[in-house]
Amino acid sequence: MHYLISLARSARFSIEWVLLLGSLLMTTGNGDAAEQVIELREGWNAVYLELDPLEPEPEKVFAGKPVEMCALWLPSEAKVESLTAPDAIPRKASDWLVWQPESSPSAFLNNLHSLKARLSMLVKASEPTTITIAGHHSYQRMKWTAPSFNFVGFDVDPDASPTFARFFDGSRAHADLKIFELVDSKWQPVVAQQTVQRGKAYWVWCAEGSDFQGPLDVSVVVDRDGSIPVNRNGGSFRLETRLPGTIPANLNLKATGLPLRFEDAEPEGGDSGATGETYSHWIEHGDRTRIQASSISGRAASTAGGVLEITGAGMKRMIRMVSVPTTD
Repeated sequence: MHYLISLARSARFSIEWVLLLGSLLMTTGNGDAAEQVIELREGWNAVYLELDPLEPEPEKVFAGKPVEMCALWLPSEAKVESLTAPDAIPRKASDWLVWQPESSPSAFLNNLHSLKARLSMLVKASEPTTITIAGHHSYQRMKWTAPSFNFVGFDVDPDASPTFARFFDGSRAHADLKIFELVDSKWQPVVAQQTVQRGKAYWVWCAEGSDFQGPLDVSVVVDRDGSIPVNRNGGSFRLETRLPGTIPANLNLKATGLPLRFEDAEPEGGDSGATGETYSHWIEHGDRTRIQASSISGRAASTAGGVLEITGAGMKRMIRMVSVPTTD
């Protein structure tokens, strides 16, 4: 860790780290299996890890790849008040976990032993390379530290990614749009009409306490691993969506691996609200939609579970569903 601290000081860590992410693709396979494909450029890359790797050890994730270091950001109460001052980034060991290959003379300082979903990390590659990570989707609500910059990534829809202005529309804590990315090895502010890139980590200023989750907020009860437990023979669960921004959008739900039937949990006008195996609903500012999802007995389903996909307002959330045994 002393190596990382020294590097931060000598390179003025807040400005000089090259954190360029090439591209990131998400593909869903059978049941609840998924892959995250990361294109790394030479130098430092900022990566938002979306999956819990099946083999989380860094030496396995980066096996055979030209990766010189991985540093994992740990959100904490430490404040990051500036990205231009030398002391901008916390240098405490508690704020960063570091891994280097055994061939590195500083490998004895390694304190990063497992990679986990929903955290931002820095990956340094000696040459361009592609890394494919197999794992499970994990859902977790974003937690903001304020007043401070936060190193975060977002579940935007790569086919309909919103601009930063639209993404943070409706959030008072982020109204200033103080957001930075690395361009040509230097931190540069993003412009309001620039689109958010899925899988890329940004430094985002949060001015006050906030529970903002993006232009489409999803609330659902999950297990500790970020998955929804569902009895594949008639089990059900509820979720709630909310549109905090001012721009209306179309909400869409679908499931793979574990067939579901969706219906409005609180239908209007006495209507049953049943919508079948897909769900689509037009929502406007402040709207809250409560939905009940039930597994369809007798329909072909993965014994492991499946994935619930929720899209709308430029967001795309993938939540793992795990089949649980029938209880009498």
